[in-house]
Order: sequence, then structure tokens, then C-alpha cells
Amino acid sequence: MVLPYLRERSLRGSSTVDEFGMETPEETRRGAPPLQAINPDFATLLERVVAPRMDVHPEWERLDGAYGVPGHEIARFSYGDGIYALNGESRMDALAAIRKWLQENPGEDPLMRGKMRKGVGRLVIRPEVGWPKADAVRIESV
Repeated sequence: MVLPYLRERSLRGSSTVDEFGMETPEETRRGAPPLQAINPDFATLLERVVAPRMDVHPEWERLDGAYGVPGHEIARFSYGDGIYALNGESRMDALAAIRKWLQENPGEDPLMRGKMRKGVGRLVIRPEVGWPKADAVRIESV
């Protein structure tokens, strides 16, 4: 059972991943790239992308479920005058804290602009959210 799956996966080279972190082999077979929908704001991204992953994979520490490897872009959203991407290295517990804070403080912005890194704009968690490490959520401009 596992061998045919591994053989098929190696033949196609890579896989497309849906919003829950699950493979979508039908898309891969057709050669279609993953959808890069732009969420209207960060709160929407939390509800559409992060919350379902938390429900399906409560044991994950990182948004992508990986450990010890570089993360990749998971989802995009509009912020101010730009488009930003949430990276898979973002901590699930930090995202849960932001989500809870947003529910308690509707209409507030949990993010603020951070220091640029290698010419890339970054967003970090506001101190008001109460999360001790502002960069536990990795968000960079696209």
C-alpha cells in the first residue's frame, strides 16, 4: 500500500498542498500550481487557513508541521499598501494567541511593521497581544 504511493509521489517529483497541509495529487498530476489567493486581511487568513490546520493538526508546533527545516509561504494577505505572506515556520501557539486576542479585541490590529531584513518588509506581533516573542509569527512582504 505504501510502496505504490511512494513510487507515484517520486514520479511526480513534488506535491501540491491544500489549506490543511494535505496533498492534493489530482492538482499535481495536472501540473497545476497551488492557488495563491490573497486574503483581504490577517484576521481572514487566520480563520480560513490557520484555524482549520489547528483543528486538523493540534499536535503541530509550526504552521507547516515541519521541524528543523526552512519553512515556505503558506498563505498571503493584504496589509496596508502591500501583500504579505505567512511562513510555515510560524508558531501555532503564537497564532492561537493572536486569534484569541482578536476575538477579545475586535477591529484591533495585532501586527506592526518590524525591521526590514535583507530588503524584505516584515510584520511582527504587537506587544499589546501579550506574546513574549514578537517574531514567533513569520510574515514577510511578497
